[in-house]
Amino acid sequence: MTHDTIIEEVRNIRDQIAAQFDYDVAAIGAYYQALQKERGLTVISRQATLSEAESEAISDYDNSQTPDESALEKVA
Repeated sequence: MTHDTIIEEVRNIRDQIAAQFDYDVAAIGAYYQALQKERGLTVISRQATLSEAESEAISDYDNSQTPDESALEKVA
């Protein structure tokens, strides 16, 4: 594998920031959220959104997993 100075620099900066917060994930997340608010950016979002196609696919899958009533009667 080749040595990539850019990747190394990014990792070093990431580690320096994490060290400032004693590697506390919640504190690091709060830092980045405050930073994005200060700069008017949206990098971290807790809200996941699905496309219409993804929502339909999930709905179709959920419906296909529901047994019909005749199958339930056979078990009872």
